[in-house]
Amino acid sequence: MHLQYSSVALVYCILICIKVDAQDQKNAKNERKNISIEEQYKAWFEGRVIGERDSTITDKLIVQQREEALVRDIAYKDELNRAAKEKDDKAKGIYIGPGDSTEADKEWGYLISKKTNPNREDNKHGRLGLLKSRYIIKLWELTQAPLAWKAGIDFWYKYPTDKRRYQWFADFRLSIWCFQNIDSAAHLQATGDVYDIPVDMAQWSQIKNEYAIIRDTYLKDPLVSNKDKQSLLVKDLRMYLEQQRYPDIRQYKKIDLQSIRKQLIALAPYYYNHLLDSNMIKISGKRADTLLMVLYVLLMRKKEYGLEFKDLQDFYQQLMKESAQIPNLQSAAQQKLNLLLLQERPVEFKWQTVDGRLIDIQELKGKIVLLDFWATWCKGCITGMPGLKKVYDQYKKDDFEVLSISIDPIANQDNVLKVHHQIGADWPLFIIGEQQGQNPKAAYWQKIWERYGFVGIPVYILLDRNGKLLEYGSELANTDNLVQILKKIVLLNKY
Repeated sequence: MHLQYSSVALVYCILICIKVDAQDQKNAKNERKNISIEEQYKAWFEGRVIGERDSTITDKLIVQQREEALVRDIAYKDELNRAAKEKDDKAKGIYIGPGDSTEADKEWGYLISKKTNPNREDNKHGRLGLLKSRYIIKLWELTQAPLAWKAGIDFWYKYPTDKRRYQWFADFRLSIWCFQNIDSAAHLQATGDVYDIPVDMAQWSQIKNEYAIIRDTYLKDPLVSNKDKQSLLVKDLRMYLEQQRYPDIRQYKKIDLQSIRKQLIALAPYYYNHLLDSNMIKISGKRADTLLMVLYVLLMRKKEYGLEFKDLQDFYQQLMKESAQIPNLQSAAQQKLNLLLLQERPVEFKWQTVDGRLIDIQELKGKIVLLDFWATWCKGCITGMPGLKKVYDQYKKDDFEVLSISIDPIANQDNVLKVHHQIGADWPLFIIGEQQGQNPKAAYWQKIWERYGFVGIPVYILLDRNGKLLEYGSELANTDNLVQILKKIVLLNKY
């Protein structure tokens, strides 16, 4: 009898424990519902399990297994990408194959391992965003770049008959990594404040000379196809623009626009006949013409190149004259001139706000007006809005006005309004994307982009009190720069 009661009691206790454990799991599940996936991942990698009791050895084992699985997943995908590229190269007839020797193969493998940050591709998809800060990634890149360059140089001279050295040189990006203080440079690059970093000019001069010697050999070698040589020249032009953004590199002088113009004219004929498809770059998720991006970047980042509007106006006018036989280049130069000519005549914009008001920008004369073109799918656009709101609140008493112009389709109006309300924006809001039943290509924003050659968003245009172009480009994306411009206008009562 006692044994029977003991058995019943034991069963009852087990049922109670199961019920309690089930309730704990239910509570944990409900708690996890209120926590973002990113927070859960962060907890896993820190050895915690959100919504459960204190971390245990089992929890830590789960964390270790997840880390190992993530590493295996990355390695597996990297191998798939490598195999797919090799197959594609073979199909195109450009597969290099084995090198001169087993030793060369080993050194080539080392060289490839140093070429790029293995975590960069993964970070683009956010999988390692919780493990690596931007600072760590930048520091990795700045410390690995000299090693990658030295490994490439060593391979180039050690194996003069190995065709893979041409592949290395064609793929190599001569960006700036030789800074006076690497740690400080990594911090500044992580915050996006890049181009005021002091450069180690002695080291840069040595690297530039080494590159020039190999480049000369590459361009003179009959084994290198004309297509590959022209591709290198296009890449070098892009790298030149990147390098010249550092004041130390260009010795605080204006970038050499005459040299850029000559390179564009020389490269364009072959580029548009043979290289266009293989040299497109991605901007805001869309493919863009590399040579035309040169024209865009010069205007967008003019201050970083030491330029003024007048310098660029002369540049585009001369380019138009010399590119009569290159329609793409001439058309792009005309678009940039259309924008610069807004310094001489007022901007025309007349549209209905989302709350039904018809606003003509001509009626805003006497005010300093910022045109902010954006879209709900542009994270960078929305990220900058809180800072713009602070500037607006500070300077609206001084006749500063913002016109928020979304290029979303009208069908997306609810999402546009949601963003505006979250920011607390109290300035006029327009939606100039395709209207109900309209062909997207006929949307008003498409006409604006076609006239002025804008690429991507956000686009900021600052107008003076007469409705004419005062400032344009990436400088306006920085609210500190915008404040400095507005201070100057208010204090001096200019424009």
